[in-house]
Amino acid sequence: MGIFDWLFGNREAQIASSIEEILTFEEQVNALYMKQLALDVNAEFLARAFSQSTFKIRTNNRSDPTNYQKSIEYLLNTRPNLDQASPEFWHSVIYRLITKNEVLIIKTDDDQLLMADSWYRKEYAVYVDTFTNVVVKDYEYKRTFSADEVIYLKYANTSLSHYINGMYKDFNDLYNRMYEAAKRNGQIRGILKTIGGNLYQDEATLEVLQTYINKLFKSFSTNDVSVVNVPNKLEYSEMTNKVGNSTQSVEELKAWKRQYIDDVSDLLGIPTKLLHGDIGELEQAQEIFNAYCLGPLVKKVEGELNAKFLTESEIKSGIAINVIGINRRDLFDLAEAIDKLIASGAFNRNEIRKELDYDAIENGDEYYITKNYEKEVNANENQT
Repeated sequence: MGIFDWLFGNREAQIASSIEEILTFEEQVNALYMKQLALDVNAEFLARAFSQSTFKIRTNNRSDPTNYQKSIEYLLNTRPNLDQASPEFWHSVIYRLITKNEVLIIKTDDDQLLMADSWYRKEYAVYVDTFTNVVVKDYEYKRTFSADEVIYLKYANTSLSHYINGMYKDFNDLYNRMYEAAKRNGQIRGILKTIGGNLYQDEATLEVLQTYINKLFKSFSTNDVSVVNVPNKLEYSEMTNKVGNSTQSVEELKAWKRQYIDDVSDLLGIPTKLLHGDIGELEQAQEIFNAYCLGPLVKKVEGELNAKFLTESEIKSGIAINVIGINRRDLFDLAEAIDKLIASGAFNRNEIRKELDYDAIENGDEYYITKNYEKEVNANENQT
């Protein structure tokens, strides 16, 4: 075997192997695309909903917030950092929390909130965890951050993690089959016959024929309207599928795409009616979303902000950071219930206001009761 045979003898096997690798890679890309698409749709929806929230410092003693507390409200509500406004910042935070299952926010020396792109977390059993190698955009911090000086949120949705990491094989196989069927439905297939068996036997004539065939199918594939001349002794006919079959396949592909999205929304607790804009039972779907999806997320963020921005004494005195979002209850819907709670003497006005995320008011701690609410014994005495 010569040196050139050794170098180039397995060229066909190398090409075949490369083609197989490309096809395998394409299948993996298709699977990853569908996973990412479903996750993006749901994460974007939840991030948009949370980004409409406002952050408020609630004081239990009706005193005005301190300058430090006002600075916290400005930081959370208006401009967390020099490059982002509050809605954009919280949108990116929640999106990363859902798609990456965790998010780290650091506070710089000049009071900016920055979302980290990567970090290393060192966990301890009885000591405070530390974060090192924190990278924001292209800058890596050389210092070590302790857990009590950063905002660290973890979504901790095990079912979603398992689902994303390896559950799509069956769906992907079916999608690929339908995709190939859709391509075949729109494919142009034709037969070119020669009339007379010995007309195109020499190489020169065959070369001319092949050039004609190439030009013929190039015209079919590139032009919307194509008129070609068929020479004598040649006959061309098509075997193209009917157009109606393609429409059905496209609808099936759309249905499978929706199935990917619906599966992820079920794990996140997002009603599919809200995602797809279905009008029927929209109000009920919104209530479910507020209670079982957005509500727990708001509580998670509230808990972390209170733990990191407020001291123990402030929290014990009744000061708290409230996240008020689209899940806030409508006062007009609750008006009758509020009236009954206050009129029965079960709650005072400040207790109701606290439950609805409003500040306390002066004289709001007094209890009121309507005249017809009295003990049965007193009622009998009045009758006698």
